[in-house]
Order: sequence, then structure tokens, then C-alpha cells
Amino acid sequence: MTHSPRRVEVTREGGVVTLTLHGHKPVNLISCAMMDELVSVGEQLRNDAALRLIVVTGAPDRGFIGGADINEMAALDSPAARGFISQLHAACDLFRALPVPSIARIDRLCLGAGMELAASCDLRVGSSTSRYGMPEVQVGLPSVIEARLLPGLIGWGRTRELLYRGHLIDAQEAERIGFLQAVAPSAELDAAMAPIIADILRAEPAAIRTQKRLIESWLEPKVTADIQQSITAFSVTFQTDTPNRRLRGFFTSRNKKPQ
Repeated sequence: MTHSPRRVEVTREGGVVTLTLHGHKPVNLISCAMMDELVSVGEQLRNDAALRLIVVTGAPDRGFIGGADINEMAALDSPAARGFISQLHAACDLFRALPVPSIARIDRLCLGAGMELAASCDLRVGSSTSRYGMPEVQVGLPSVIEARLLPGLIGWGRTRELLYRGHLIDAQEAERIGFLQAVAPSAELDAAMAPIIADILRAEPAAIRTQKRLIESWLEPKVTADIQQSITAFSVTFQTDTPNRRLRGFFTSRNKKPQ
């Protein structure tokens, strides 16, 4: 029997669990299969009493997450779009639901679904060559679900600019506006995270878990309702074929570029 390769690689060192995401090359696109695996892994970790910290990163040859799988999105209709975006929300939300802090270790591209997943983590450390953006409007879609967390991280003005323009920013700008806690060369990302990890592991585990619950409770109560409303907005967008056409056009134009 042939087994599909794991899309979420789980490794452990003491109480620190690292989730390495293996999406579609070359920019590590997140697919429905990866979403399912992330949710499954989250359920397994939720009741792990020895868990102290989660690190989520992309496969070294692919970067963090360059967005959701365009091939899958281009084939969606309105009901399927609701299921797709609901599952993406579940995959992102597990980092808020887990009882310990999480750190997004970001290299190369962190776009769309990738930026939403990173925003769901407690902390973010990026390589000096990483880039960030929410390009959904450029393919006929609104930015939804965990994009709702961005105003609390970078403010409403910066959020509006990212979501309206769909442009990319570099790591230095992402740190300046508060999305990243630290920036380091790719080869030094682990060293940049080391002091953060050491401080968390030195703290009393029960206190960290209590602090995590409190911080999540401090988020605006309206956030959950807003995310659910955005799921409906995403689904409604696919009642016309505009996003399908723009997604297919984006995919075709990208494949025509010289390799």
C-alpha cells in the first residue's frame, strides 16, 4: 500500500514541539489535506500535559506559507468555499486554542493564509529575506478569518493598507509595524528564537498556561463573531465566477514566467 507523505511533520525536544509544514512547491501552499492534518495534530496536542511550547515553520526548501492552494481555490463554488475557508480557520485557530504559547518561525514568503496562520501564533520571528502580504483582493477575494487578528497586532491603518493594496512588505517593515518580534538572517533564525524559548521554558508551566488563557480572553469578544461573518462573506464571493477566473488567470500567468 502506498502512503501519502505527511504534510505536517511533528518533532519534539522535551516540552517543545515543532510543526514543519510540507505544502506544495515552490512556495509551500497550504492545501485542504494540510489543514486536516493540522487540525488532527492540534487535537492530539491539546491534552498533552508535558507540552510547553509550539514552533511552527515551513519546510526549508519551501519557506513558511505562500498562501492557500490556488488550484483548489479556483475550483470552488459558494458552498465549497464555505467549507474550505471554515477548515482554514480551524487550522489557524488551533494555535489560539492550544494551552501553550506558539512561535511562527518564518522564512521566505508569508502570504495570505500564511500571514493569517502566523497572526494566530503568539509570537513571530522572521528571516531578513522574508516577505509578507495579504494579496487576496488582487485575485477577486476579500481577506477573511484570521485577518481579523491583524488590527490588534499592527493597528487598523496598517491593516487597511495591507488588505486594500494587496502588496508585499519586507521583514524590516513587518518588524517596524509590530508583526514580527525579531528579524535575523535565515541561518540565524533558531538563534534569534533561543532567548524567547529559554524564557518561556524557565517560567512556571502552570503560570504560562494561565497567562495564555488570559491573553486569549482579553481579545475583543467580537473577534469570534467577526470571523464567522467573514466566512459567510468569502462564500458569497463565489456566487459569481469572478474569483475563479482571477485565480485561474493568476495561476496561468505565474506558470508562464521563466523558471
